[in-house]
Amino acid sequence: MNASSRFFRILARSRAHRRRGVFIAELLLTMPAFVVFLFAIVEFGFLFANLQLVSMASRVGADAAADATLPTVPPHSFPSAVLTPVQQHLNSAGIDTITIRLEHNVGGSVAVLTHGTWTASCQPNEELDDPPVSGEAYVRVSVCVPMSELTANLLELFGFDITDRQVSYTTVQRYQL
Repeated sequence: MNASSRFFRILARSRAHRRRGVFIAELLLTMPAFVVFLFAIVEFGFLFANLQLVSMASRVGADAAADATLPTVPPHSFPSAVLTPVQQHLNSAGIDTITIRLEHNVGGSVAVLTHGTWTASCQPNEELDDPPVSGEAYVRVSVCVPMSELTANLLELFGFDITDRQVSYTTVQRYQL
């Protein structure tokens, strides 16, 4: 074995070793961005799937309210015919903390009933007409859920905190009884 072949063999080993070091350095630089991206995909996937559940719960509540006998004389109590279907729909996904707002004009005047603590950050859609159906009885059901019930707070470490955020969906239907 001559000296030149030994030199080239040592040179090839050091190049392979340097390439391995460069790969590890690139991996260390890109891994945090990849992890943030992966967490974002998982969190928003759960969020969008559960947003559909909240939207459907609002529709289920409006359907139940449109077919139920609603209280028209104070003091109003929240009707279990509306509360139970909404809770069952959301409890099937593990969503327990909910606030429901039922507005109707069945007795001639507008009555607003709430279940849970209705906060200022959890308002029904303001773009809806008031009243939505002129001259007819209507029901408007709004379901409000904290975002922390819909998804894990995976991005909190990176500055996107959902702890104090609320999601609200509103559905309006004609009263059918």
